[in-house]
Amino acid sequence: MKLPDPPLLPRNPLPRRKVSVYLATAVLFLAVLAAGPSAQSQKIAIPSYAEPGSKVWNTWAAYPQAVAIMMVNLDNGDDTTFYPSVLSAVQLAQASGIKVLGYTYTEYGERNPSTVEEKIAAAETNYGLNGIFLDQAPTSCTASTPFQQTTLQYYQTLSTYVHTQFNGTVVLNPGTPPPTDCWMSVADILVTYENSGISNYQHSYSEMPWVNSYPASRFWNLLYAVSKQTDMQTAFSLAKQRNVGLIYVTSDGGSNPWDGIPSYWTAEVALK
Repeated sequence: MKLPDPPLLPRNPLPRRKVSVYLATAVLFLAVLAAGPSAQSQKIAIPSYAEPGSKVWNTWAAYPQAVAIMMVNLDNGDDTTFYPSVLSAVQLAQASGIKVLGYTYTEYGERNPSTVEEKIAAAETNYGLNGIFLDQAPTSCTASTPFQQTTLQYYQTLSTYVHTQFNGTVVLNPGTPPPTDCWMSVADILVTYENSGISNYQHSYSEMPWVNSYPASRFWNLLYAVSKQTDMQTAFSLAKQRNVGLIYVTSDGGSNPWDGIPSYWTAEVALK
């Protein structure tokens, strides 16, 4: 999901009775169990790679009843300059109940963790964010890294940093469901799908049984270049069946599919 240069954003500032009650409670509890993951609610979570405070950003942020998460991505997390206009946009979104996360990439465990921590610190300090989105995470948590750590140790260090220093949410993006739940000890939210079109989501999604052992709110799926409203609705239904509680579907495509409003945005937010 890391975008190519040029920078993503411009740099200018910016009793009987009791028995009855118990029975009713038991019936309700059993009904919830029977409903399974599909009973989980869904929210929209957007990798909002548009300028905070822009028309596009404000269109997303205008729907806090549907949108749970947005992101600040300044030059793939590498622009650590403070912009008052960005802070204002972030605070407005947060005041409405939306979590706003920062962004940084990790090069699948090969980027120096000290550098990653510097980018996290700058984003959190500048904008009072609710956590961080760690992009370019590997599927394997047992691979080696150049830092005498396994990938699990590498991301655990970063996760601990975010949790202890900023009390923030950690999102990890391997973009596909890992074969085991190893990353769930690291990430508060795991991105288990990121791909284009509806066909891949219908026919090439790797369903892992372990996912059903966790709340749906801990999984996030991202689909872009989904042109039809009916396909967007299909994606939401499939996500619910797959115990995914966070989702974003867009008709946008190209090198940055996360910087425009979906053509069916009004219909998408109406689903929530």
